[in-house]
Amino acid sequence: MKLNHVNDKILLSDIKKLVGDERKSQLLILYHLQEIDRRKLFSDVKYGSLFDYCVKELGYSEGAAQRRIVAARLLKNIPEVAGKIASGNLTLTNIAQVTQFYKDPVEQKAALKKVEGLSKKECEKKLFELSARAIES
Repeated sequence: MKLNHVNDKILLSDIKKLVGDERKSQLLILYHLQEIDRRKLFSDVKYGSLFDYCVKELGYSEGAAQRRIVAARLLKNIPEVAGKIASGNLTLTNIAQVTQFYKDPVEQKAALKKVEGLSKKECEKKLFELSARAIES
């Protein structure tokens, strides 16, 4: 697709709309994965796990598949993060990092609030700070 003929203002406007659409699509994918996981539909198409289904059938990289599965499962326990994912305030990477640090949904929810809008590196730093405070307490 060639976009060199598109007006600058329109191009900048279009990309914002496309990013919003992408985030909404991402959320829909997470809900679909959640339901496929709940029903174990991956086994109907001869996969041993949702992870294998995502990698082999859907073509995600292993990392991308794992982040989506983690986020889909988190949505089941903490449904209010959906809006944060759709807005871009929470990334799948940061969600995955939080769930590695905290297994309890209450702790995850609290940590997710603290990493909203942070980059991957900022999220890592915040999680280390939070864990250091917990150790000191």
